[in-house]
Parts: sequence; C-alpha cells; structure tokens
Amino acid sequence: MTLKRLFFTAGLLGIVLGLPRTSHAGAGDAATSTETADESSQKDALPWAGTTLLFNQNMSTQTAGLDRSQQTYIGDYQWWLVFSPRYKLNDNFSVSGRIDYSKEFTNSSPTKYAREDQIGDTWLNAMYSERLKFISPETRGSVGIRLVLPTSKVSRARGDYLSIGPSVGLSHSFKLRAEDKPFSRLGLSWNAIYSHPFANSKTAYNRSFTRVRQDTNGQSVDDHTLSGVMMSNHNVMTAFRVDVQIIPKLTLSPMMAVMWAFKHSPPDATVNTLTGPVDVARSPDATTLVTRTWFLTDLTYDLFDELSLGIGYYNLQNTLAPDGKQRTPFGKYNYWWSPDARLSFDVTFNLDKIYERFRDLARPKNAAASL
Repeated sequence: MTLKRLFFTAGLLGIVLGLPRTSHAGAGDAATSTETADESSQKDALPWAGTTLLFNQNMSTQTAGLDRSQQTYIGDYQWWLVFSPRYKLNDNFSVSGRIDYSKEFTNSSPTKYAREDQIGDTWLNAMYSERLKFISPETRGSVGIRLVLPTSKVSRARGDYLSIGPSVGLSHSFKLRAEDKPFSRLGLSWNAIYSHPFANSKTAYNRSFTRVRQDTNGQSVDDHTLSGVMMSNHNVMTAFRVDVQIIPKLTLSPMMAVMWAFKHSPPDATVNTLTGPVDVARSPDATTLVTRTWFLTDLTYDLFDELSLGIGYYNLQNTLAPDGKQRTPFGKYNYWWSPDARLSFDVTFNLDKIYERFRDLARPKNAAASL
C-alpha cells in the first residue's frame, strides 16, 4: 500500500464516519415512538454528544493468510487513531471534524521510514439536518459543506492548499419488530459529496524537491515536479449503506461507494527542435477520469454506552480490472475482493458518554437524589 493510498483510505474512513446514521430507541422504549424518544434524548444530551475516539487495527488479507495471488509476500499491519469531535449548535445545525494518526508496523513501504508516525488531513464539516416529515417521521435529510486542510505529509508534499465542497444525505429507519426482538430495525443511508481541490500546480509540485532533468534543448534544468500524473480537479463520491440491527446492540452495516476523480487535462505544449518549434497537441482520448469502488462491511457491538467493538472488511480498487475490462459484481475481477482488500478490528470510545459516567460518579449522592 503506497503512502498516497494510505491517506486516501484514511480519508474514506472519515467519509464513512460522516454518513447519516439511522437512530433507534432503546429496548426499554419499545412502547414509545421513535420520534418522541429521540427528541427526549436530544434535549438531555450534551452539545458535543457524538464525539468519538476510534482505535483501528487493520491488515491486508495477504497478511492474514487469506490471499495468495501476489508472487511476493509483503505483510501490512497498521494502527489508526481517529478523533472525531462534534458539536451541536441547535436541533438542526452541527459542526464536526476529524484528525487521524496512523502507524504501519510491518515496514511494507507505505512510508519512507520504518514505523513512521503519520498525521492525516484535517476534516471540518458544517451540517444542517432535519426530519422530512412530509415523507415520513423516520426520514432525515441533511446538507452541509466540508473543508479539508492539508495536514498530512502527502498533501503538503504535493502542494495542496485545501479542498472544499458540499454534501447531501438522506436516511430512513424502518421499525420491523419490537425493539427487544432480533432484526427489529433496518436503516438505509445515502450520501453524496463533491470536493474541489486547490493546489499550487496541476501536477504534484514542491520547490523543496529538486531533480535535474534535461529539457527539449538538451540543457540540464532543476525540476520540482514529483510526478507527471495530473492531479484531480473535481472529486465526486456517492455511498449507500444498510444498517441491520441483528439483535439489540449488534448491527451489521454493509456499504458500497463509488468515487469519480476528474483529472486536469494536460495543456498543449511546444517543443523546440533543430528545425524550429513544433506544437504538440494532446490526444482528445486521453484518460482524465478515474473511477473507484469501495465495498465495506462492519459488524459492531455496543458493549457499553461508552464503548463499542467492531470487526470489518473493506476492498478499495479501480473499476478498471488488470485485464483492461470493467469489474462486475461476479467473476474473477469483481467489486468485493482484490489483493488490496483489508480486515479490521476497531474500538470506538463515545467520549460524551464517558464524561457523563464520570460526572455521575463524582456527583454527591444527595445532589443526585434531589434532581
């Protein structure tokens, strides 16, 4: 896994954490409507409810011994720490963010140095969310804006300034059975995000990096280009997720996302030759669109209000398969499996619930009784 791919995947993790989630009342509230239970809990919740700290361990399927398609074994085992603060301004408006730290322990070449500490990009979100009662009391819609700051090593090195764009989301929760019964809830979520990156060049460019190259006149020149690959001009992602409450506190959440990266078109160039300058036109068929799919499934158990455990699997890949054809749902080159697929185990700490637990423990008994 390259360093660029590592932070791209970290960014996707932030997107998943930002997807609209369906909510449900607890098992003891089966006789109470979901809307009433949710509104009551929102009134009692801290304004920064939903703030989490996630500890994620992940490895390639090759490391786990599940894939032997690669000729050379390269183990890949990583840790991620993701801090996701959230603050609710009122019943509809909220702001949130995300910053992550990662370390790769098997020295599989995603970083320059063995076990190098890596900080990801910083994500800042502003969101407006509301129940769409004209559709259903269980349906929520959201619109927002996302700002990504280049705090990662990769983004700074290639000359990123920032990335910004709008987002929109819909979610709906179906109550199938009583809350204390298996398969009592089914949630559907859809999310779409557009972002436009701002950078100092259309290719990865950094003045602190210098390589001596030869120009068309045969002269040696200092060049600061890291790569000749054109960078993205527009990015679009859409994701659809299903949340199945298998039993109270145990949820299965498969998700499929499609990402389109619209690259800058390289400009026409003029080359000086012995017979004079020659205009070199670019091919109109040059590839400027890269499409990727990301399949992820996660099984999460809410061990306590303060902590949940999860195991997951995800597969991020180009839709163009190694044989030059488009991937399909079935066959050798499909959406669900590739040599880059990964397994994960994560622990999520709900920081607001942890704070409430310690606050209640520190509160005098007589004060608690008077409330």
